[in-house]
Amino acid sequence: MRKMEVTLVQDGEKKTYFSPDFISGRMMRRAMEIRKEMDLSFLGPEELDEVVDYLCEVFGNQFTRDQVYDGLDLDDLDTFIRDTLLDILYPKRKRDEENADDKKK
Repeated sequence: MRKMEVTLVQDGEKKTYFSPDFISGRMMRRAMEIRKEMDLSFLGPEELDEVVDYLCEVFGNQFTRDQVYDGLDLDDLDTFIRDTLLDILYPKRKRDEENADDKKK
């Protein structure tokens, strides 16, 4: 799986975090549970906390839920949630997009 990344603002400076080299299949299972149990378009506060906690775990707990909330712009938070869940649920999608880009060059 290609590394995922997120850039958070901390103490006025940007810091980029990368996903670990190994992400277990259990993370995919949990992403499936989240997708099944929650309407990701209309999350309540507790559900949002659960999803962000999951994303922190995907990134090896390199940052906390509060660091995500405080370090991402509103639009970026939505994109981070959507893109990370899609990358976990459909890891081949990312490789297919990269291969298509390589063929265009």
